Amino acid sequence: MDFKTTRTIQRCWFTIAMFLVSSAVSHTQTPRSGRWILGRADVAVISVPAAMRDSIGDLEYDDTSSMQGVMVDLNGDGTKDYIIQSAPGLCGNGGCDYAIVDGASGRPLGIIFGGTLVVGAAGAHGFPVIETVSHMSAESVTDAMFSFDGSRYVQSSTRVVSGASLDSLDAALDRLPRFRAVNRSK
Repeated sequence: MDFKTTRTIQRCWFTIAMFLVSSAVSHTQTPRSGRWILGRADVAVISVPAAMRDSIGDLEYDDTSSMQGVMVDLNGDGTKDYIIQSAPGLCGNGGCDYAIVDGASGRPLGIIFGGTLVVGAAGAHGFPVIETVSHMSAESVTDAMFSFDGSRYVQSSTRVVSGASLDSLDAALDRLPRFRAVNRSK
């Protein structure tokens, strides 16, 4: 082979390699940028491995019930993590229990309670801070923050919000994007 043919073959292989790398990267899910909301109505039936079902605690699903939640990469490792909503029997006016599970290891990261979850873009130890807003009445909510401490989610703060502060919080939440079905398939 002459130099020109060898160079053409090298460029061809390089182009193929770059195409394969770019295809793999484009199909890897990345964490959503910015804050986003997950409400009770935003969940759907998800497939949860049996070992994970057994490890997350009592969300009042029986062995044959379909679990509801979302799968999204929370920590940017390229593996979808799980936010699993409790069975309807555990949900009330204030919200539901949600189990957070690391998708790569299957390890439970904690159970949080809320009506609306606000998932942050950044947080401690690679996992986002999760804020929960739970209605106590038509005039007040409990606003709680959960942070990942390296092994599990722990409540880091809580406050009761009412009056003009509640109006401001509602307006701020209305501006955030919601988790939608289009995101579930990625």
